[in-house]
Amino acid sequence: MNRCIPLVAILAVALLVGLSTPLQAAETATGKVKTVNATAATLTITDADSKDWSFTCATDFTLLIDGNAAKLDALKTGMEVMVTYRTQGGKLIATEIRHPPKK
Repeated sequence: MNRCIPLVAILAVALLVGLSTPLQAAETATGKVKTVNATAATLTITDADSKDWSFTCATDFTLLIDGNAAKLDALKTGMEVMVTYRTQGGKLIATEIRHPPKK
């Protein structure tokens, strides 16, 4: 019985640490499409401060153009978009792309 106490304590600490880690909130970036590679599922946009943002699209990402579902190759250079993304392994992963961006 006494051998179980350290194991239970370790499991309790692990559970508390896991529960205290906040879920990563989705972030957004808005800008004009600079490049699109539908085959590689990548997208680069340039924001209003001339900063480039490069994204890899999640396997289940959503693209909405004028409110309608579309494929990535429908995006054209210069289109204004809003990208909802998460950071994973140091990469920006797009989960939703909208044109025109939400106001």
